[in-house]
Amino acid sequence: MGDKTLLRNIFQHDNVKKIESHHHDGQKQYCENLYNILRIFDETELMRDKVLILKDTTPLPKIEPFFFFNALAHQ
Repeated sequence: MGDKTLLRNIFQHDNVKKIESHHHDGQKQYCENLYNILRIFDETELMRDKVLILKDTTPLPKIEPFFFFNALAHQ
């Protein structure tokens, strides 16, 4: 079973009520994620019912890699 088939089975399952696309670059990344999710669904109507719109999603905070690598260096 391929990744696309597995994701389609999960996303279109009756137990999946909503899908939230997490993003950290705002609308641009949200739209890219949405496009990738759209490619998984067979039914556009079902996708529209399940995927949350941008204003209902929670942006992920950016973590500066400098702090992570700096902390590792001082261990």
